[in-house]
Amino acid sequence: LASESLLGSVAGSTYDILGVSLEQKLPTRTYLGFEFDDLEQRVNRTIGVFDFLESKGTYPVEILPSSLAAIDRYREQIFTGTFNQLVGENWSFGARYSYTVSDLSQQIPALQAALQNAPPAAANAIANNASTDSVSGLHQLVFSALYNHPSGFFSTADAKWYKQDNEAIAATAPAGDDFWQFDWIVGYRFYRNQCELSCGI
Repeated sequence: LASESLLGSVAGSTYDILGVSLEQKLPTRTYLGFEFDDLEQRVNRTIGVFDFLESKGTYPVEILPSSLAAIDRYREQIFTGTFNQLVGENWSFGARYSYTVSDLSQQIPALQAALQNAPPAAANAIANNASTDSVSGLHQLVFSALYNHPSGFFSTADAKWYKQDNEAIAATAPAGDDFWQFDWIVGYRFYRNQCELSCGI
């Protein structure tokens, strides 16, 4: 779940996954759906650090390799709503909206313990590294149209909107960005969907 660009290696992670889905078909050939997913990843690992041994004039300063235990928790909560409408024998139109809340919590217990005896000048620096919590939101909106011909020919077009909300990370964080993506695909499906040829832009 969590990007390795944030945590590095996530081998040996533990996952908890919960999902609930409700779907309803109406007599008007309309399909409605709601889904909630709660995904959590836990990573307990050891990170490399250096111990700086201050001499205070009695012996040479030494910098030694060492390690610290780190506890990382990543959680995603995803709310999704869908609407699909069949029109005639060959057409279908749909809309899908989802909102994802991502929460990354990182803790280093040894630094949290060191805060108790840390000098005031170093307390802020230690606190910033001892525990961090970052929250971000992602909006996704998709409009789609699909044409299926009995011969096997099909075409689909999508318009997708993405918007990221970073305001919860920090007051100085950028507000995020949003953009549209448009896709168009045409293709042919062979008998019983055994094979498909398609190309898109």
